[in-house]
Amino acid sequence: MLQTATVDFQGFPATIGRSTRHERDMVRGNLSMEFKECSVPFAGKDDIQDRFERLFIANGSPEEMALFCRTSEDRMSVVYLLTPAASELYGQIPANWKQSHNLFDHKWTFLVGHEKTRIRYAGLQ
Repeated sequence: MLQTATVDFQGFPATIGRSTRHERDMVRGNLSMEFKECSVPFAGKDDIQDRFERLFIANGSPEEMALFCRTSEDRMSVVYLLTPAASELYGQIPANWKQSHNLFDHKWTFLVGHEKTRIRYAGLQ
């Protein structure tokens, strides 16, 4: 596990290793259009994470591949979020995936992925 010290800047770490404010702006701007999300009723929530974990391991645990989640506003579903690298494989995880447009309007919980990716996307958490 990577240990870091962070300085909070408007909800984002100002510096984390190589991460900079520029990278944060890239996530907010260009990359935010590549995130995919889906909403799943609580009863079926474990299947998405299990399938993602298998894909993550089968693909060699890539650094930029991660799965996040949050509870829907009506508290009836889990909303899953794939990072841009993970969204390339979303077709292998059966669900109604769509482009995420309100990425920064919610706080997300990191579920599966590389520790460096959790740190890079700390502004989502």
